[in-house]
Amino acid sequence: GKLNVLLILALLPVLAAALEYYVAPDGRPGATGTKADPFQTITEARDHIRALKSLPVGGVEVFIASGEYEPLQLDHQDSGAPNAQIKYIGAANTVISAGVRVPSSAWHVAAAHPFTNETVYSVNLSALGVADVGSMLTGGLGDCAHNKLELFYDGKPMVLARWPNLFPNGSWQFVPIVAAPDNYSFAIKADGDRPTRWQGERDPWIHGYFAWDWWDVYVPLKSIAPHGPATYLLNTSVVTDSKAGGRLYAVNMQSELDVPGEYFVVSAQEMLFIPPDRQPPRDSVVSVYPTALSATNLAYVTFQGIVFTHARLTGASVTQSKNILFQQCNFSNNGADGLILLAEESAVIDSHVDSVGCAGIVAAAGNTDELINGNLLVQGNTVQRFGRWKRTYVPGLSWYGVGLTVRNNYFGDSPHAAILSGGLGVNSLFEYNTIDYVCKEVADAGAFYTCGQAGLGWISRGNIVQHNVFSRVRNWDDHLKSSVQALYIDDQISGYTIINNTFINCTIGLFMGGGRDNTFTDNHFQHCDLAVHLDNRGMNWQQASARFPTGDLWQGLDRVHATQPPWSFTFPALLNMSNAGVPVGTLLQDSDYCKCDQFVDVSPADIRAWGMKLVDNHQVFDC
Repeated sequence: GKLNVLLILALLPVLAAALEYYVAPDGRPGATGTKADPFQTITEARDHIRALKSLPVGGVEVFIASGEYEPLQLDHQDSGAPNAQIKYIGAANTVISAGVRVPSSAWHVAAAHPFTNETVYSVNLSALGVADVGSMLTGGLGDCAHNKLELFYDGKPMVLARWPNLFPNGSWQFVPIVAAPDNYSFAIKADGDRPTRWQGERDPWIHGYFAWDWWDVYVPLKSIAPHGPATYLLNTSVVTDSKAGGRLYAVNMQSELDVPGEYFVVSAQEMLFIPPDRQPPRDSVVSVYPTALSATNLAYVTFQGIVFTHARLTGASVTQSKNILFQQCNFSNNGADGLILLAEESAVIDSHVDSVGCAGIVAAAGNTDELINGNLLVQGNTVQRFGRWKRTYVPGLSWYGVGLTVRNNYFGDSPHAAILSGGLGVNSLFEYNTIDYVCKEVADAGAFYTCGQAGLGWISRGNIVQHNVFSRVRNWDDHLKSSVQALYIDDQISGYTIINNTFINCTIGLFMGGGRDNTFTDNHFQHCDLAVHLDNRGMNWQQASARFPTGDLWQGLDRVHATQPPWSFTFPALLNMSNAGVPVGTLLQDSDYCKCDQFVDVSPADIRAWGMKLVDNHQVFDC
């Protein structure tokens, strides 16, 4: 693929020395920004750069000493230029925090808690300048609705008081829904009278998979009533799908503050906490401000070696921008997304995302109408433990646009997808990535997931997935009956090329849901229940989507003017959509499977009838 413009620029010889500014926590107000007289805040450095009449050839470098700094906001005034880039360069532990530090001296032993023998500690957040502790929010599919203050202790997020508690290994525990009389109520079983203690809670909520094992929702708990022996009916005011067999837990409950690592926010005047080690609390941090870095209409700026953390929402958000580089940065411990990068000719490389409430990285660039590459690079990053607050459709990487390259990343340890298309994605490359231990809490989901609904199936073309390793893609809850798949090309997604990927210990390795013109070659399946699933849903239960001219797939073609340049030149197959709904043109070739229960789940007769080809695939015995 094309090298990112930023990386090309970085390799050019330095023609002139950059202007240097310095920032340090012990700097003084009104400083000059020299090494001997550093600014106290990064914002001061930004303001001095703004005040320059013109940027010097060679650009500006801002060296930021180790320490903790307040959130930073940038806009078009703070842009560099091709020959005068602006670089913010951190030291070994440079942190831009959107939180407020809670010193150990601010904690004191609280009054005895009626439902635990643990020592509970209390802090007055308002005395530390925190007035807004946020609120619980509901939201739809994939909607990362989050505004709740969180507590971070010893570099980790603590657990908002809940029942049932987490399992000892940190995975989530739910209780089953035994009946769902309507879309406002859920019946659960509980030992003793436990749910009755929730009656006096200020703002109790329930969170779970109320109907579908691929969709989680938060809803407020309005009332509780007996519903038979040891059974209680939980009523909410929010309409949501519900059915017996769903699962949930109760959260934001002071009465459930009962084990180490849990906290509860009573008000700005009182937060309660049981430290994980049962010792008097050390310094900690609460999330207060929405972002650590917020930028829009920015260009030619680099961020290197900086931690963006403790945001109520997103660690770093850069939108409507171009030529932005994040290198060796950290976006961990944020309430919603780690990094939002909606920027042309940009990159995030060699960076780290851990323990974020929603998506790890949201990346998009390019123009899908004109098929103009965005040249956005996501390379060499480690993204793990995402989906900590919202569980589903908040992947390690949410992507859309044209011309993205996603290379040499690690995505792991998540309840749902690792890589998910958040819209129309075209001509993008995914290679040499490792995806491990994801989709562990859900069903009917994929580690790499792309969905053809809303008219995207036939036009999400030109994407290449090659040389990746998928491992341990299974749901680990015995009650989850539907499968998860490593590579989920769903709902008539078409025109993908899948080459030389390895699938190890997956329920299903490759799932192709009715798409056409897909090529799968030289892939390797080991210890999978099923290596490859193929179907023809466009010929049966999803036939309406492919029906001319009303089907949403035809509307998708109209949306991008597929019969006109540049789409007609780039994807001439779209000019001949005869046999709409039939998965014609799909090739499965030169792949091997080892110790899998089954290679493919359709008959040779179906393969021929659907216009597919299976060629030279074989079983091996040493793996």
